[in-house]
Amino acid sequence: MFLKKNLGGTFVLKMFTMFECNSLCRIYLLCCAFDSVQIKKPVTSKQGNSEVYIVCCGYKGLQHVEPWIHTYFATIDRTVSDYCLFPLKELPKTFLSSMYNCSKYFSELQMQIIENNIERFIKKIENDTKYLTDLQYWVAKTYVQKYRVKPIDPSQEIVGQNKLQSFQYDLPKVSTKLVMDYSFSEKQRRIEYQASDEAKLLQDEVNMFKQYQWQYESSVLWFTAEDAKILLSDFNIQMGKPISVIRNSKFCVNTLIDYSNRARSLFTIPIEDNIKRRDYFWLQIPRQSINGQLIVCDLTSIYISDCINNNRKQHDSLIAILESFEKLQTSDSLLVIGYPLLTQVNVGVFFILLNMFLKTGMMKPDEMGHAFVFCSKVNDKHVDELITLLMKLKEYIKDPSIIDIVEKQEQSLISFFPIQKLMFQPIYKDIVTVNCLVIINEVKKAVCSYLQQ
Repeated sequence: MFLKKNLGGTFVLKMFTMFECNSLCRIYLLCCAFDSVQIKKPVTSKQGNSEVYIVCCGYKGLQHVEPWIHTYFATIDRTVSDYCLFPLKELPKTFLSSMYNCSKYFSELQMQIIENNIERFIKKIENDTKYLTDLQYWVAKTYVQKYRVKPIDPSQEIVGQNKLQSFQYDLPKVSTKLVMDYSFSEKQRRIEYQASDEAKLLQDEVNMFKQYQWQYESSVLWFTAEDAKILLSDFNIQMGKPISVIRNSKFCVNTLIDYSNRARSLFTIPIEDNIKRRDYFWLQIPRQSINGQLIVCDLTSIYISDCINNNRKQHDSLIAILESFEKLQTSDSLLVIGYPLLTQVNVGVFFILLNMFLKTGMMKPDEMGHAFVFCSKVNDKHVDELITLLMKLKEYIKDPSIIDIVEKQEQSLISFFPIQKLMFQPIYKDIVTVNCLVIINEVKKAVCSYLQQ
């Protein structure tokens, strides 16, 4: 957080208790890093629980907290370290007194509410339900009148046309709520998992995931430019803070991305020999689909190693694709192996490629990986413009260091086509399915390889 926060920025942290020494140290660290730190309990937060929010305003800058960052990470794991970030003698008495009064206030409030709830449960009053319903109605009505609440303009809606269109197009649901179907003690036990325990847990989780299956008899799905329509007028460069690790995507179920990151951080995904992999996918392509020569662009080695350095991988893969393009003549075909479609940048590149060829085959992912075959390159002015566009993207995909991101506010390419243009397309559902199956196969392969050692 400290590395990404802009000078003068705001930070909100959700907490439940302030009694532990580590909690006190972290709050004091926030006091050192921000001009103002306040502990709030919103009206919408249930009074019977201990939920509070630490609202920090006016970030002072990395130089105020950089000496403590390494110390913080050295003390965050209870199983490794028994000491705290700050010794007790370094915490000002005024700070400790404020924290004591704050903890006392919120704990007494919580106890009073719990006692009231118990009393209300024991002494059931007949008209309780009606009374509470009427009270809720009048509170809501008073709020609307007092603060003059009016409907917002449709253009400012958070759940607006995109959300409504997703229902209209019956788009797959990729953002899934994390289900905590285990106890707090089990959660603590999982923190201390060894690699073998994590491997078995991942294996069970992936085997239980049945949400996305290959629904087609053929192992190759065919698409044309009509399935991924793009216009040069839609081209719009959007820059932002570089994303090293992909944690969610509009093109894959987020739960699976979490599985992939966990597996890649602990285990090695075994891969086949390049020639064997190339021949395998080459044999999946119907012979009558290929006119001219077939150029192979294998990107597996770029993406398979780990879950970090996403910007560098996007840049290196684009360079490899452009180098393959230099070998293509009119009517030649291109086989791209191991190119993930998790980011708006990669999906945008995929859409451009799809619009350069007569048809595109999307192969069913399996233990060998996944691939796309772009058949019969078109030779016209529109394709030349798309190639120029691809070459232009190289300038915007950057892989800056953490220092450059913090001190120079370096940015990298986030997207170059609006997300609506990438999602509301006939091919979108199949992109999601392919991404899900790719991750499932990779995690299964990595875990099985580890457990068989």
